[in-house]
Amino acid sequence: MRINPINLINIKPVRNSQNKKAESTYNYSLKELPSHYYKPMSFTGYRPQSVIDFWNSIKLDRGFYWEIFEGGEKFVENTNAINKLREGFDRIESKEFLKKGFVEHFCEETGFPNLEKVSENIEREILQKIEEYASTIHTKVLFAGYDKNCSVGKKMAFPGSDCDGMYFVFDDGNYSTPCARWDAVRNINQRLVSTKDNSLPELFKLSEIKYHIAYANKGFKDLKRELNAKDYEKFKENLNYDGTDFVKAAEFNIRLAKNIPFDKKNEVAMLGFLTEILRSGRVLANNFDDKTLNLIKRSPMYKYSNILRQDAFNNLSKMKIKARQEIQTGFNKMKDEDKYELIKNIVLASYSQPVSAKFEKYFKNNGYGNNINTELGNILEMYRKLRGEN
Repeated sequence: MRINPINLINIKPVRNSQNKKAESTYNYSLKELPSHYYKPMSFTGYRPQSVIDFWNSIKLDRGFYWEIFEGGEKFVENTNAINKLREGFDRIESKEFLKKGFVEHFCEETGFPNLEKVSENIEREILQKIEEYASTIHTKVLFAGYDKNCSVGKKMAFPGSDCDGMYFVFDDGNYSTPCARWDAVRNINQRLVSTKDNSLPELFKLSEIKYHIAYANKGFKDLKRELNAKDYEKFKENLNYDGTDFVKAAEFNIRLAKNIPFDKKNEVAMLGFLTEILRSGRVLANNFDDKTLNLIKRSPMYKYSNILRQDAFNNLSKMKIKARQEIQTGFNKMKDEDKYELIKNIVLASYSQPVSAKFEKYFKNNGYGNNINTELGNILEMYRKLRGEN
């Protein structure tokens, strides 16, 4: 069903206690008010109610969604949500004070252009929403974390960034983990952090994690028969290998996968995410008891797993992160129109929509400069080997 965009022009303004003259005309429409009442301020706290309503109406919208049909499923563009967004922007752009009000409200809601604050708000939103969800299914969050080398982990995130490698462990309970994996992020503010349907976080019950560890440990017991001291040294060295070969970096995981039952290979690979995030990633919540924590840390996965390559990538920065450094000091010096256009493009990017060439450098993901080549083919080859497809 089509959701009609709200009327951004004819909604009455918010009462402003610092402007008595404006208060006296509160019951008039915007068209009847003199323009000087709506001169946008530089972060004075004034924001038209229509802007606030528009922002609230798009918080949960996603640019794409999974469509299930007879015989399969596909990832399709959410045209209703995108049309609503674009029509909303058209209405905002019809009045200069609405554009400036939107800039101010966006910054107030997200922390922008302070990217450290934006990143902290993203983390807070994730943890708050998954804890709220866990309580609705009568369980609790035991672990939450993600890959520290994404823009959020480096404290350089734009509002609406995704959070790479998100991983949750819930206590056991009467719920389905595949369903919980979808539902846990349904109410997250997408304009703060994007949780795309094609890159959902990993989510497992505690009992499932213990089974995965048991399979990994058994596989390692078989692998040990062919290992020597040089192999162990190589696994340790690979943790800091920052070259272009993802298959080489994850040699431990790939060799281990050969000793894992086919139907458990993916679960053991995903266990690598947990152990790596716990070992050197960004941890938002760690409520494991000592027994569970020791079980994880004694596993060879904790010592050698290297799928995310967090240690190697720790000192490397993606091109977009380098470009964003200028935003923190330069945003307030930008022209009002450029401020609005940049923020509009940030919102469009959170819907997975194309951004203007003028601002493209802030969103580019082409690898890690000259030191690393995140060629997709090489990454996919690694995952195929982890899942036993080669």
